Amino acid sequence: MEDEHTEHKRSTSELCEGMESVASTLNKPDHGTLYFGVRPSDGEVTGQDVSEKTLRDVSQAFTNRIEPRVYPTIDRLVTEDGKAFIRASFSGDERPYACDGRYRIRSADEDLPMSAAVLEQMPAFSKAR
Repeated sequence: MEDEHTEHKRSTSELCEGMESVASTLNKPDHGTLYFGVRPSDGEVTGQDVSEKTLRDVSQAFTNRIEPRVYPTIDRLVTEDGKAFIRASFSGDERPYACDGRYRIRSADEDLPMSAAVLEQMPAFSKAR
């Protein structure tokens, strides 16, 4: 099930939304796991095609869309019945994190816009002012 540390996406066609969840998660508990090929409603692995290019696309999305930079561990996993899926584990302690310049924060399984007041309370943001 999804929570403040875990996000499920049906496939990498939801890569943009997945990166938003990464930044949101890092702004709260500081680590998390993002899965592709997993149904969000119940966490069941539905599978997806996972090539080297797919893994590289996920890695590049972290590099190009999340600031400050995050270097995840990305794994191709396969269920006993042959369904492939992706697990991207990430952590960071340089809050606040942004995705495409927008700040969000995780609340349960949602990515919510971060208010200016919350953003200003983040240590790195406060030091930059």
